Amino acid sequence: MTNTYADINIEVDESINNRASDILDSMGLDVKTAVNMFLRQIVAEEALPFQPFARYSMPMSDDELSRLILDSGIPVVDLTQVDENGYVIIDKEKHPEVYDWVVNG
Repeated sequence: MTNTYADINIEVDESINNRASDILDSMGLDVKTAVNMFLRQIVAEEALPFQPFARYSMPMSDDELSRLILDSGIPVVDLTQVDENGYVIIDKEKHPEVYDWVVNG
């Protein structure tokens, strides 16, 4: 079966895009890959993979965001472990959805 792909064009605040790109780069990811992961997770859960909420104070700090993600129960996957070829090492049994994404894109 051949996969077909769709292009998605979105407008994002440039500073948010740059910051997110830097963070993703430090994890060995790019924005395209992260968006793909996000959409795949929506399909897998048939819902948003996080609980949206209204926040009327200052923007959330990295520490606050990290705490919320950890408190949400979203599995934490270490993407810094790579093999001799530079490929991310993922435990297939522990994180099959991430393993599938790493192998199949």
